[in-house]
Amino acid sequence: MSKTRNDADVAFIEALAELLNRNDLAEIDVKRDYGENDSLKVRVSKQAAPAPVISQAEMMAGIDR
Repeated sequence: MSKTRNDADVAFIEALAELLNRNDLAEIDVKRDYGENDSLKVRVSKQAAPAPVISQAEMMAGIDR
């Protein structure tokens, strides 16, 4: 892989990450074909933030976070 193509692939992946964040997506999966035996598969994803832990006492008292 040439340096120019590597730079273009990195820019492509950064653009996908920006699309992911801007559109509030969880995942983007893309395959680029460059030729008969040459391709790039990219999966950009982010994990959802974990739900806050609520104690039993807070639940019983009806406290929302």
